[in-house]
Amino acid sequence: MLPCQLAPYCQYTIESMIRTLLLVLVIFEEEQRGILAALGQVPGDHDTTAGLVAYWRGLVLRGLRRAHPILSRRYDLSAVHSAADHHGQLLELRAYCDAFRSRGPPRQQGLRLALHRYSQETKRHLVGTPSQER
Repeated sequence: MLPCQLAPYCQYTIESMIRTLLLVLVIFEEEQRGILAALGQVPGDHDTTAGLVAYWRGLVLRGLRRAHPILSRRYDLSAVHSAADHHGQLLELRAYCDAFRSRGPPRQQGLRLALHRYSQETKRHLVGTPSQER
């Protein structure tokens, strides 16, 4: 079985995807610039494009929304509200991370624990689709 922090058929870990999404949100909110401009300011070597960020956003939120009933047994998810637009969905992701007590980079212990607990309880990955379910 793959480690729970990996998303099946993805090159990046869930933690790195969420870290990038939260950084884009912080830069977007602090500088009131577009998502593309925020993405251009994410530090480090990366080949992340706006399309890839949008894909990650959808991939992560689909997993979190699918797991919401199970996660709500352990975490207070009352602040999580589904959104349709890019900014709203990033806020939704941040609400999940806040519930996991993982308030963004570089503190990821809460996220790791949530991924591990979900994986142990359900024997599934939180994000992504394993080959047996394709």
